[in-house]
Amino acid sequence: MRAASHIIFALMGAYYIKHHPGVLTGALSFATFNLACAIVHAIGEVLACLLFYTTTTMPNIDLIYVVFVLVGGGTIIHSMVDGYIALYIYKAIPGLSKPENK
Repeated sequence: MRAASHIIFALMGAYYIKHHPGVLTGALSFATFNLACAIVHAIGEVLACLLFYTTTTMPNIDLIYVVFVLVGGGTIIHSMVDGYIALYIYKAIPGLSKPENK
């Protein structure tokens, strides 16, 4: 379930980039795009973890802190880092970021 939640933001991001390739060249536009994808990613992770924590016999944890702060906040941070790593790799591959390929 948690891994399947990645399909949502990955397809959303791919669709957006296909129709707006310029998002990969502007610093502010990419930061906004990356944050939007990270938020969708975090929502999927939080929902999957909420389902897990509320349907199992886990010890009494501070659910709000663990799920929303650690999982949600941590997912936003790691998703944004992953986005910038992907952008760096994309720009490093010869021929991919040339205007004629867009």
